[in-house]
Amino acid sequence: MNIDVKTLEKELTAYFATVLNLTVDTNIFRGAIPENVQNGVAVRIIGQNIASNIDHPTYRVQVFGKFTNRDDAWTMLTKMAGCLPGYGRETTSYILVNMLPEGEGVTPYETLDNGGRTHNASVVVRVCVLTRGA
Repeated sequence: MNIDVKTLEKELTAYFATVLNLTVDTNIFRGAIPENVQNGVAVRIIGQNIASNIDHPTYRVQVFGKFTNRDDAWTMLTKMAGCLPGYGRETTSYILVNMLPEGEGVTPYETLDNGGRTHNASVVVRVCVLTRGA
């Protein structure tokens, strides 16, 4: 089964935009948060599990947020926790057979950004995918 990673990443961005109540290309982006955006979220595929023993292509997806306010980072993490695990969700082209969080104990963390501090949040999700035509 061929998965178009670019299309999958776009559709996952739209899916998580709904979960997080954000707008694609305004405050949630595919791949990376633009440098000029102070408060935003990015959705990016960071890997494919090729050693899986299940029948579905499996990807590692990072949902990453950068915020000026720590509370906004917690809000993102809380909304992500509320949607995971997820089973049988659909996008235009794909069925997200399951979405499972990887790791434990997510928490906001601070980094320096252009001389100021930002509050970041990151969740990695393992996503098993089928095409809608399968």
